[in-house]
Amino acid sequence: MVIAFVKISNLQSTKRVLSDDGRDKIDQQLTNEYPHFVENVHTIQSNKKLDVGQMISLVAWLKYYAQMYAFALNNDSREDILSDLNKFLTNTDTPFCSTLKLFIVKQILQICKLKLEDLRDIYVNRNLLWIKPFFQRSRDQQTTNVRQTIIPPMPLFQCRPQFLRIRQVFNNTDRNNQLRKIIQECNHTQELSYAFLCWFIEYYSRFTQPNTEIDADFIRIIQHDFGQDLIKSFTSFGHRFLIDLCSNFSEKSYFRLHSTMLPDDIHKRLLALNIVAVFISFKAQSEITLLGNILFDNQRQMPNSYVQHLSTICLPGLTISNIIISQMIYVRTRVQERLDQRIYEKFKVDYGKFIYQCSKECPWMFYFEDCGAPTTKSICSLCQKEIGAKGYNDLIVRDPPQLRIPNPDAFQKIDKYINQENQTIRFGYHDVKNINESSLGDKPDHLNRPVSFRFIHFLTHGLLQFLHDRNYLTDDDLKIRLKIPTNTHFRDHFENDYDLLCQTSIDPQQCYIWLYKLLNHLVDDEFTKKTVDNEITEYKKAHAEFIQKQQSLESFIDELFENEEHYPLLNFFNITTFHTSNPLDEFILKIQNLPFAEKTYPVSTYLLKRLDDYTNIQHLYPIITFSNYLIEKLNHRIKRIDAVQTKMIYYLTQDADQDITKKLFEDFLDAWYALTLKEVRYGCQTPKFEHVVSIVVSIV
Repeated sequence: MVIAFVKISNLQSTKRVLSDDGRDKIDQQLTNEYPHFVENVHTIQSNKKLDVGQMISLVAWLKYYAQMYAFALNNDSREDILSDLNKFLTNTDTPFCSTLKLFIVKQILQICKLKLEDLRDIYVNRNLLWIKPFFQRSRDQQTTNVRQTIIPPMPLFQCRPQFLRIRQVFNNTDRNNQLRKIIQECNHTQELSYAFLCWFIEYYSRFTQPNTEIDADFIRIIQHDFGQDLIKSFTSFGHRFLIDLCSNFSEKSYFRLHSTMLPDDIHKRLLALNIVAVFISFKAQSEITLLGNILFDNQRQMPNSYVQHLSTICLPGLTISNIIISQMIYVRTRVQERLDQRIYEKFKVDYGKFIYQCSKECPWMFYFEDCGAPTTKSICSLCQKEIGAKGYNDLIVRDPPQLRIPNPDAFQKIDKYINQENQTIRFGYHDVKNINESSLGDKPDHLNRPVSFRFIHFLTHGLLQFLHDRNYLTDDDLKIRLKIPTNTHFRDHFENDYDLLCQTSIDPQQCYIWLYKLLNHLVDDEFTKKTVDNEITEYKKAHAEFIQKQQSLESFIDELFENEEHYPLLNFFNITTFHTSNPLDEFILKIQNLPFAEKTYPVSTYLLKRLDDYTNIQHLYPIITFSNYLIEKLNHRIKRIDAVQTKMIYYLTQDADQDITKKLFEDFLDAWYALTLKEVRYGCQTPKFEHVVSIVVSIV
C-alpha cells in the first residue's frame, strides 16, 4: 500500500514537472527547495522513527525533487544550484544517499534512452563528481568479466540442471571421460542435447570481444577426439555446427562475429543459432516430430539433400498464398464486425443481411459499405468481369449472374472453402513473398494471435537462413528449385520478422531476451502463459543469478535485485517511465499479445478496436457549442440575402457580441482541426471528411 501511494504521488508530481510551465521553472524549483532537500535527506538518514505518513511524504517529495534534478542534468543546465547539488551528493556518502544517486542515474537513463556505458561517454567530461564512481564501478565490473556485456541464450529455465552439469564438466581439468559420457547421453535426452549446444553458443559469444583468438586445440578435440561420438549423437550436421561455433564460422558467413558489430546484429545471430540448436535437439527424441522432421529424416538422420528433403515436408509458418481465401476472410471479418456493432439496424433495411459472390463459377466474394445496399461497381480480381451495382440497390445484370447470399449461408460457404483448402497438403517452401508484403497483422485463420504466426515464421526462416549460409541450400537451389528471387531472401525475412516481433514488445530493445526464453520453452512440452515484460525480467534475473552478477550496478539499474544494506528503501525508488513512453500504447500491446483476449477482456478489446473513433469525442463539445450558438444567434434573425453577403469576419470583429463569438470560434477551430475522422456518415452515404481551409468564411 505504501509503495502504491508513493507511485501515485510521484506520478502526479512528475506530471507537473513535465508541464510547459514546469519545464521552465525546474531550475527555480531546485533552487527554492534545496534547503528542504538537504533537510529531508538528513531526516531519513538520522534513523529517527517515522510513522507511515511521514515516510510516504518524505520519499514522495525526494523522488519528485530527484526527478527534477535528473531533468535539469539531461538538459545540461548551468545554474548555480546544480553545483550545490553536485557538492552535496559528492560529500554525502551514506547508503541512503547512494539510493538517491542510483535513482537519479536510472531516471537519466530512462529519459535519454541510453545504456550506462553510453551515458558514461556523455558525462565523463562533465564536472559532475558524484556520478563518476558509478561509472568506475560499472567499468571495473565489466573488466572483471567482459563476457557479461552480452546476454547470450542460456537454458536458464528448462534444461537448467543439465546446463550446470555441462558447465562443471568443461571447467574440470580431467574432463574427457565425463564429456564423452555426456555426449553419448545427448543421443537420447533432448534437454541434455539442447543444453550441450547452448554451452557452445555461449562459448561462441566470446568472439564479440576484441582480440579474441580461436582455440585451435579445442577445435581439434571437438573435431577429432570426440568426432565420432558427436556425429552419432548430433549427426554430421550437428558436429559441423559445433566446429563452426568454436571457430567463429567462415570469414564471409552471416554468423561471423567481430567486436565492432552492433548489439542488435549480435542478438539476431545468437537467436538464429539458438533456433538451430533447438531443431538439432529434436533428434534426441524417441520419435520424430513435425519440428524434428525439418532437419532429419524419419530415421533421425541428416538427409543427403536438404532441398529435396524440404520439398517432402510441411514447413510451419507459411501462409497460403490464395487471394480468394484472403478476400473471403476479409469479407467475413468486416461483415461480422458490422453485425456486432449493429450498424445495419439504424438503417432499418435488410440490405446488410447479404454477402455477394461474383458467380457460381467464380468464388470471389464482396460486400457493400454503408447500409449494405449495392451502390458501387468494380472489376472482379479473378475473372475480370464487372461486379457490383449500376445504381442504388440495382445489381448489374450479366451472364453468369451475381449471387446474393444471406450472411449465415455465406459464412458457412466461406468456412467450407477454407477448410477444403487447409486440408490440401502443401510441401516445401510454397509461399515466396517479398518482405514488403509482411505485416504485423499477418496470420492464418486458425491462429488466435498474429504474434504466434510471426514467431513461427521467425523460427522457420532463421533455420532456413542457417541452411543457406552453410551451403546446405545452395544459391542454385534457391533460384532454380525454390524459385526464390534473391539470395538474401531467408535472411531478409528472418531480420524483418525480428523487427516485427520487437514491435509487439513494450521494450523493443530487449525483445531478444523474450525470444530467448520462448526458445527455451520449445524444449518443454508446453509454453508458459506469461506476459512479454515478465518473461524479459525473469530471464535477466535468472541470467544475473546464474553468472553471480547480483551485486552489479546494472542489475540494480534494471531493478532485478535489491540490497537494503547498500541501497536502503530502494524498493520505493522505482523508475518512472510514463514521461518517455505512452502507457496506453503499452497496454494495447499487452492486450494484443494475450491469447483469446476478446473472450477474457471483451469490453477492453471492443474499446481498443475503436479507440481512434472515440478519441474524437473530446473535440465535439466546442464544435456543437459554436454551432448551437450560431443557430440561436442568427436563426430567424437574419435575411437570406444578408446571410449570403455577410462574412463571418463581421461577427468576429464588428458585431456587438464579437468577444463571445471570437472565443467560441477559436475553440471551434482548434477542435475542428484536431479531428482525425476520415469520413462521416449521413443516412446511407459516407462522404469523405476533409479539412478545407477557407480564406473567408460565409455565414451560409
